[in-house]
Amino acid sequence: DDGLRDGAIALLDSDQVDSIVLDLKDECGVVTYDSGVALAGQVGAVDERYDLEDAIATVHDHGGQLIARLVAFRDPLLARWAWANNHADWVLQDTANDPWPAYGDGEGCPEATNAEPIIGGFTNFASTAVQDYNIAFAEEAAGLGADQVVLDDVRRPGGDSSYMQPVGRQGTNVEVLTAFLGRAQQAVRAEGAYLGATTTGLSVQDPSAYDQDLAAMAQVVDYLSPEVYPESYSSGAFGVVDPQSSPGETVEGAVNAANEQLGDRTTPIVPW
Repeated sequence: DDGLRDGAIALLDSDQVDSIVLDLKDECGVVTYDSGVALAGQVGAVDERYDLEDAIATVHDHGGQLIARLVAFRDPLLARWAWANNHADWVLQDTANDPWPAYGDGEGCPEATNAEPIIGGFTNFASTAVQDYNIAFAEEAAGLGADQVVLDDVRRPGGDSSYMQPVGRQGTNVEVLTAFLGRAQQAVRAEGAYLGATTTGLSVQDPSAYDQDLAAMAQVVDYLSPEVYPESYSSGAFGVVDPQSSPGETVEGAVNAANEQLGDRTTPIVPW
């Protein structure tokens, strides 16, 4: 969209912003540029919406940084393709060996289906193949000149985790997710870029909510971006009576809570 593109560039030129965020892979698992990752082509995930290398160069020409956002394990397209192509271990399952229910993840995405069993929105975060798929995009973007890669949905989905079965998992969910981030950071930093990761808003209050241990994650990323949306919090959170009516206080309280989890560690907290 030329209008949106020109508007974003104008914001850079007027020094109102210093960074532009572009999706590499979105919540549906759609890869939004002409990626060289072979598996993306097999899955049918590529929907080229922009030229990534050109976009990076354009943002740099206008004095900005390009942040490449990559939704990791929430990937309905890969999950559905894997289940249909003898890679069931790439799909997060329940204890009955069925795909973990969608719980809203994947709604409105390409090839959405109501067929049973519901192929959920999450891939198996313990699968090396799934991890490698995501790291390949991060490495590719960094190699093309992206300044930062921020990984989204590096977590387990909602629901009772006692019924969750990440096939092949070695260690706890926290250990698996943290090790993945460590691998991703090594790949991205080798290409000269920085790695960030988002966390849910609830994770600043309760690291067990989605198995996002901020203190552990902070050791293997360059910054953390908690999604501190005021609507995520109930009355009384951080001492705020009505979080939605007091967004400044709510965000401040959430960031302080995130920093408390980090303790003495100085990994930056960048509110998303």
